[in-house]
Amino acid sequence: MAGEDNVIKIFGDKVRKAALRADSFFNAVTGLGTSRDKMQFNRFARNRRLTYEELDALYSDDDMASRICDVVPEEELRQGFDVIVDSDDQDEDSLQSAVEIGIDVGAAARELGVQAKVIEG
Repeated sequence: MAGEDNVIKIFGDKVRKAALRADSFFNAVTGLGTSRDKMQFNRFARNRRLTYEELDALYSDDDMASRICDVVPEEELRQGFDVIVDSDDQDEDSLQSAVEIGIDVGAAARELGVQAKVIEG
């Protein structure tokens, strides 16, 4: 009986150790979740920051990397943008001139293709 108690104690210890895993899965045959689990010794370590040259090479040479970089500005500016000119004065003439300035700036931005340049940038 003493041998069985020892086996039960060892198995119980392994079960408790396996319970420490986030998903609580363990397999006594393969060692998953036990002290024989190879994944138990893996740790996350942050890599070094990439240089501008490496980032440029990734963008130029890797289609997926360039797509990831391009999708955010394309989606954000998909519907265009509005130019809003704020006026501190509340009189009607300054409000009218602010609206005219906004219209002129918007027209110049469309003429110069500012949206495409902002996306490219």
